[in-house]
Amino acid sequence: MLMAIKAPTSYWKRLLLYSILLGTIPVIVLGISSYWKSSTAIQKKVNESSMQVLKQSQLKVEYILISVDRAMSTFITSNHVFESLSQPREGFRIDLFQALQQSMNQLQQPDLGVQDIQLMNFNQNWLIKNNGLYELNEMMNSDLLSTYKRMVPGSEWLKQKNDPLQTAYDVSLVKKLPINLTPAIGMMVVRIPAYEFSRLISGGTDLGNVMILDTDYTILAHQDAQMLGKKLSDLVDISPIEQAGDILEGTFTLTNNQNKHMIILRKSTYNGWLYVSDIAINEITKDSNDIGWFTLIATLVISFTTFLLSLQGSQTMYSPIRRLYQSVASHTDPRHGTRDEFEEMIDRFGKLTNSQTQMKNELKGQLPQLQELFVFKLLQGDMNAASLEQKLSWLGYPRWERFAVLSLQTDSIEDTRFRESDLDLLMFAINNIVTELVPQEYGLKPILYNSSQVTIIGIDASNEEKMKKVLVELAEEIQHHILQYLSLKVSIGISRTYDSFQNIPKALEEAEEALKYRITFGEASILFIEQVQPSRLNQVRFPEETVKKLMDAVKLSDASLVKEYFHQLMTELMNEKLSHREVQMFMVRLIIDFMKEVDESSELYETLYIAQRTLFEDTFVLKTSHEVASWARNTIVMPTMHFIEERTRFHYKKISNQMLLLIHHDFDKDISLESCADRLNYHPDYIKKVFRKETGSNFSDYLFQYRMGIAKTWLRDTEWKISEIAEKLRYTNAQNFIRSFRKFEEMTPGQYREESKKIPQR
Repeated sequence: MLMAIKAPTSYWKRLLLYSILLGTIPVIVLGISSYWKSSTAIQKKVNESSMQVLKQSQLKVEYILISVDRAMSTFITSNHVFESLSQPREGFRIDLFQALQQSMNQLQQPDLGVQDIQLMNFNQNWLIKNNGLYELNEMMNSDLLSTYKRMVPGSEWLKQKNDPLQTAYDVSLVKKLPINLTPAIGMMVVRIPAYEFSRLISGGTDLGNVMILDTDYTILAHQDAQMLGKKLSDLVDISPIEQAGDILEGTFTLTNNQNKHMIILRKSTYNGWLYVSDIAINEITKDSNDIGWFTLIATLVISFTTFLLSLQGSQTMYSPIRRLYQSVASHTDPRHGTRDEFEEMIDRFGKLTNSQTQMKNELKGQLPQLQELFVFKLLQGDMNAASLEQKLSWLGYPRWERFAVLSLQTDSIEDTRFRESDLDLLMFAINNIVTELVPQEYGLKPILYNSSQVTIIGIDASNEEKMKKVLVELAEEIQHHILQYLSLKVSIGISRTYDSFQNIPKALEEAEEALKYRITFGEASILFIEQVQPSRLNQVRFPEETVKKLMDAVKLSDASLVKEYFHQLMTELMNEKLSHREVQMFMVRLIIDFMKEVDESSELYETLYIAQRTLFEDTFVLKTSHEVASWARNTIVMPTMHFIEERTRFHYKKISNQMLLLIHHDFDKDISLESCADRLNYHPDYIKKVFRKETGSNFSDYLFQYRMGIAKTWLRDTEWKISEIAEKLRYTNAQNFIRSFRKFEEMTPGQYREESKKIPQR
């Protein structure tokens, strides 16, 4: 009695382990990546939303500040204000007082939030408010008045408390009179209450609290009125913000009583105020933590389920392996005890099938090569009649009544995804497709011969029309499959039918000759040699008039006329149903006429001759009407027109002068190389090259030098502030202008103005 053989379990263990890993690792990776991406997405969304709220709040507030600033600047430069500076309080002109009050009332527009306007004169000791004319020392707090007098800038936004009991600061815009005089004769003060700014800012529990801080981190505006007037440094540790230095915007994590806050801020370039959004970190991470816990629980459940399914599935899959192993285990070598089940079975089955498989593979490998060699010799005419029948039978081919040769070539690959270097590989793929479509009982093995794919088709039919129908159907099927799989058009030339294999070389010549006539019939043609060979008796007319029109259009560099007459010329040529030889002669004559008409010297020929072969040799490799048109356009017509254009670039000077006029006229606008190109209808790179060639300077360098010259003129002849000149010359701020001026003139604008005052004016 044979003892039952117990199968080893090494393969089952590996199968179980692989199943568990295959199920759990993707779940763990997916869970971690999902949690990380969701957390990142939430953080990014909060940051973007908060920054957008800050931008909107800043735009609203700075619109008010800038509007008030501009209105005050207009008011203090009026004649009424200048006249009032010399008026005493006791003898103040009534009409002037009324005009001032009317102008001050107009400044108090409801949408600007202006609550109080004061015009004061230190020398005459008077103060004008909305409701009357007062003595300055009696109406104005002495400390506040001293603060105004010590103010160095001509205009400044200041925070102040009108009531000592209030915590919030009001914001006042203070301008000296006159604005550039030190010490000032008087002051103009406009006050805006803090609640006006608190009304403008946006925010909420989702996006945090929005506040406005001045340069020393005092809260000027907040949705919570109790926060107004407090220092941000009293609420949170602001050292990270202070260490960051002078930045325009940023995100910081600050700590307050062990609570972390994310601070998003934007700094105003107008007055240095900070627009801040305060968001609690725990509010941001709340949703992320919920997603994390859910992902962890789901991962554990799926992993446990995967373990159970892997255990059951591996046992089920291993059951037939165990039975198979037990059936062959009695024949295994006992010295192989360390090998697993599959290694033992593979060793046994391999020995049984190795020799048989090897013999079949050798036979299959030899037959295609023998068939290709047989067809190759047939095409070359190296096969004698005595051995022909024997080899046909040995290779498994039937004996047909008649046969024909099909020669296939690719049409133009110019507009396809393939390149010329891919042509050999394409022909190999096409030969494989034809091999699949032509079974052995209908033809000899298709092969690649020279630059064509050649197939010998056997036909068991005596009727000529029936034979042609069979050949056309086969050719159309080949074209269809090549177009379907390779997206490539091919043409097929078909020889006459013959009844002797000795005529195969002649049939091949006929098929190759038929292919040449696709230059007349176009791409994707099926060409029978007896149908395409011409029997013309009349002489073909060369379209001299159209060629003359085309050459005239080329001389004028008129692309639209060139395109029109070239299309007309190609249409007239192809309507003549020319043979390939006639098309070649027409192209040669076109080359000669162009060179004679356009340029009698050899300069044009040298321009066109860029390949390894001559233009005349190129005409002999053109295969289709599309290739003829493309070659004539891209090799003769268009290069000739470009050659003429290169000799007639007289308009460079005109373009350069137009650009100089634009710079001189629009120097105080946002002018750029691209805007000039748009206005002149040229490409920026083109006018950049033209301008540099004509002026010897880059566009940006010339614009910079011209603006600096204008700045010097304004500094000498006007009293405009440097910031105003910088703004008129399209600088974003005065500091950038000052740096540019110093680099150009080796002194600051202020120094230049002082130096120019020392030079006597003529």
